Amino acid sequence: MKLFSISGATTLFYILAPVTAMSDVKYPGLLRVPNPNSYFEFLCPSFITYNKPTLMDKIQMIRRVAGNPQMRDYHPKAFDFHQFNIPGEQLYYPLSAAGAMQDYLVFNTDYVIAGVVTRSILANSEEDYAPCDIIV
Repeated sequence: MKLFSISGATTLFYILAPVTAMSDVKYPGLLRVPNPNSYFEFLCPSFITYNKPTLMDKIQMIRRVAGNPQMRDYHPKAFDFHQFNIPGEQLYYPLSAAGAMQDYLVFNTDYVIAGVVTRSILANSEEDYAPCDIIV
């Protein structure tokens, strides 16, 4: 009976181990955030590169617009598609468009840059948000 229990547990491990490993690939955790005290760039799937000075200029513009009550129904809006490793609520604001792709700046309520994402419209009209790569 003991042999059956051990072999049963081994079989169960071989079945569940790939499922557990695959779940880490699909949900890798929090996305890396650039160091706000260093220079950084983002390279997006849209093939556009954004550098820190450009994004900081955009943050300054967002700060001015965010207090305008007429802009309440527009951006910045809550960003719920990916979780960046940054405290506070995540917001996003449009940067530029390239065909069917749109890039967005993601930041928190303290206006600290979390990242840049590219939105693509899929064939079934669903939206997909892909994080841009940090280049240091």
